[in-house]
Amino acid sequence: MDSIISVEAGKHFARREHFIDLVKGILILCVFFGHALGGWNYLEWDYMVPPDSLNFNLWMVMRTIINSTVPVFIFFAGFLTTGNKYGFGTKIPMGRCMRFLTRFVVWSVIYSLLEIFVYHNDITVKSVILGMNGIQLYYLLVMLQLTVLTPLFFRAKNKKLVFVICFVINIANNLIHVVYYFIKKSEMNNDMILCSCFICFYMLGVYLRNVNPDLFSKVKPRLTGPVYIVSLMFYMTSSYSLLLFTRSPLCATSFVTVASIGYSLGSIILVMKIWWRVREVDFTKNPVTRFLCWIGTNSLDFFLVHWVFEDYIKVWFINHVPAKYMHLSNIPIIGLTILLSSLYTLAVIQVRKMIKSAKTKSAVA
Repeated sequence: MDSIISVEAGKHFARREHFIDLVKGILILCVFFGHALGGWNYLEWDYMVPPDSLNFNLWMVMRTIINSTVPVFIFFAGFLTTGNKYGFGTKIPMGRCMRFLTRFVVWSVIYSLLEIFVYHNDITVKSVILGMNGIQLYYLLVMLQLTVLTPLFFRAKNKKLVFVICFVINIANNLIHVVYYFIKKSEMNNDMILCSCFICFYMLGVYLRNVNPDLFSKVKPRLTGPVYIVSLMFYMTSSYSLLLFTRSPLCATSFVTVASIGYSLGSIILVMKIWWRVREVDFTKNPVTRFLCWIGTNSLDFFLVHWVFEDYIKVWFINHVPAKYMHLSNIPIIGLTILLSSLYTLAVIQVRKMIKSAKTKSAVA
């Protein structure tokens, strides 16, 4: 049986699955790349390089390839959610909700202060409330919504129907966005803060883990690669079509299109099939994969802090290095972001250990 899950559905893993940490570590690096220099200049709100140039097209191709990053992250969030953790739907897990909400409030304030005192930009109450001053904070709002909705899945008698409905909702949501792109030639404001943009990936993870671990078993290993390539080619064709009709790189490289759903599903199937093939490998023995696993283990810390460093470094390169060297510039931009984010994460881990130790001593006393 070609099943990814080696334990009974709905139970926790007996040990930490380092492959998931490894993939999350790689995905974080993809996030760093996606937020680095590209074909669109967010400071001047214009093309950074000519749209018919090689540099622009390289950016388009690479951007579409890494655009399954957030959907795969959200899929793993669902996959690591079990009925046991949620009490089989008897209540909303307030502790987890508060963790997402607290992080969102803290980091929205941090990024708002950076906009004021570092970049000397104006902010609004709306930008603070919606986390618009931090490019990645929508993820926390999405996860908060999905966490609140998760118990409904475990309460439902027909979980397969809920699973199908979530896919229909996601497709309808993305179709509405695509129509908007063609009509308005721009993205919707705050287009990714609603969980309907990603709900099918999260529910796929929950469903696969808790109801049908063999869902992907019908996809033969030899077909996994072709499925991924075909879904990528379809998404890339769709992206260039959107670019042709809208002249907007933001619309063309959006997560929120119908084609992006197919590509993200192809990426998820590929990742899970690879896991099946390498499930016995110890990724902690190799220093490179061990480091990637460590990043994956602390992925949320990396994800939240990286824009503090990457945005500032990116602005410096935009102001000091010609745009034609943007791909070469991304090497030091991403490298410095990894280094500084790692130092921050190490410091945070130590602080958490100190706090935990203090609480333990206080409880004993």
